[in-house]
Amino acid sequence: MKYAESHGVLMSVVTVPLAGLMVIFGGISIAIGFKAKWGAWLIVLFLLPVTFIMHNFWTITDPMSRQVRATA
Repeated sequence: MKYAESHGVLMSVVTVPLAGLMVIFGGISIAIGFKAKWGAWLIVLFLLPVTFIMHNFWTITDPMSRQVRATA
């Protein structure tokens, strides 16, 4: 959760477990075919904010950090 906080995630104590539940329930829903569209939407709702908040490589200005982060 400290990693999420370092990226500016608000209330990471609540949002990180909630994000985990979204992915778990979305994945199970798709895997067993029960309300698969709802499950897919849960995963989309997880991926959109995570992509722009946690994986914002375009904001890194240091070339070395940018290279390390791009290969990690």
